[in-house]
Amino acid sequence: MKHALIISTLILATPAFAAEKTIRLDDANTNFAAALGKQVTLVFSADLRSKYFSKAEYPNTTLTDLTDTQVCFYGRDSGLDPDDAKFKAIVRDGQGDICAARSDVSVKYEALEIAGASPQPFFQTDTSYCKWAWKTGKGIGIWAEDCKFDTGLYAVTYDEKTDSFMQSVDGKDAYPVLRQFHKKPEVGPDALLPQLKAAKLIPDDDECKFAAGEAAKNFGSWTTYDIMPLGKRKEIYDASPAGEIPDPPCGELGVAVDFQAYFMIDSRHPDRVLYVNLGQDGSMFDPFSIALF
Repeated sequence: MKHALIISTLILATPAFAAEKTIRLDDANTNFAAALGKQVTLVFSADLRSKYFSKAEYPNTTLTDLTDTQVCFYGRDSGLDPDDAKFKAIVRDGQGDICAARSDVSVKYEALEIAGASPQPFFQTDTSYCKWAWKTGKGIGIWAEDCKFDTGLYAVTYDEKTDSFMQSVDGKDAYPVLRQFHKKPEVGPDALLPQLKAAKLIPDDDECKFAAGEAAKNFGSWTTYDIMPLGKRKEIYDASPAGEIPDPPCGELGVAVDFQAYFMIDSRHPDRVLYVNLGQDGSMFDPFSIALF
């Protein structure tokens, strides 16, 4: 039986308002990882504009790569054509994108500011069809996109019964992209294993345990974890033939190689454990925007 999906909104004493913001891509206080593959509006330094970029802003530009010092991007429709001779010196060979020093590049966006909400993300899946919305559940809030494509309305909504945020198209075939679990604050994540076994989310044996996360780097007050196989399960998993994609050895919430998912614990709220499922192509919410209260 399908659960009813509840769209949670934050009731405010004061109205939300939008403010124009600019963030340099070497800002140490911003996590840019979630923006890869997403669209942004780029603004370049005066030095780069004098050499390569004729416009003040380049909207609808997709970020393709980030290193410690460089950012790469493409946006032919915005005038960033890698075949243009003027970009020859900064085109990445064999990749079809353009790269520049992060210290010379900024992102500009209109941020909706809401009391109690974390900062709105500076990127979008598609600037023409998607809008950010602050959505809340039981003691949790996230920024998620509502995207109206030709194939329907893609949205993330909160399901109170399962304490999860669900992604769906036109409200159909919803599946969880962010699950919230609870534990005693003084115990580690392994305390959740009996609950996960009872729900048949992981195998009912002792060969699957929490381990330091590999799918995502720790950020801020968050620590990431994966449920990894042990013993015979690990032997079978490690022996998978090269080139084949093995089944997740620890069930639905265990480590996998063909999609990105992980558990997270915020040191400020050690009574919660969150499971983030970004799938193969990312999700419609920003995991770096999660706020617990």
